[in-house]
Amino acid sequence: MRGFPSVVAAEPGLPDVTAVHSTWFVSQQRSGNMRRGGVTMLSIETDRDCAARYANPHEFPTLTYHTVTVGIPGGGHVLIRHAFDVLCGLSTGRFSMTQPPRRYTQSPVHGPGRRPNCPAASSPGRPWTTWSI
Repeated sequence: MRGFPSVVAAEPGLPDVTAVHSTWFVSQQRSGNMRRGGVTMLSIETDRDCAARYANPHEFPTLTYHTVTVGIPGGGHVLIRHAFDVLCGLSTGRFSMTQPPRRYTQSPVHGPGRRPNCPAASSPGRPWTTWSI
């Protein structure tokens, strides 16, 4: 699985709410292709701050839906029975997986044992450009 699934909240007697795409990931989560039998994560997000929430002073309305359907690419769906307050909207991230930490190349200037060769007359705030590598 890869990319954004379809996510729709439903409540009897109310119109369905379709999630918009979000790009927020938690910590080391990145979009990735889940292999068969693997584990994937999906964020389903709501917001608490919007004009509808604060339209009347000292009143904080909610719009709670209790069923969310996640469409699985290639067929099928997953039903989630949980309370979601969708008054300020509903969004979903991509299917994601924990990724190994990123590895960066090391700068030759800032590598181990590399120190700038400061002239003896240098002082804080005074620019210098001499480097010894």
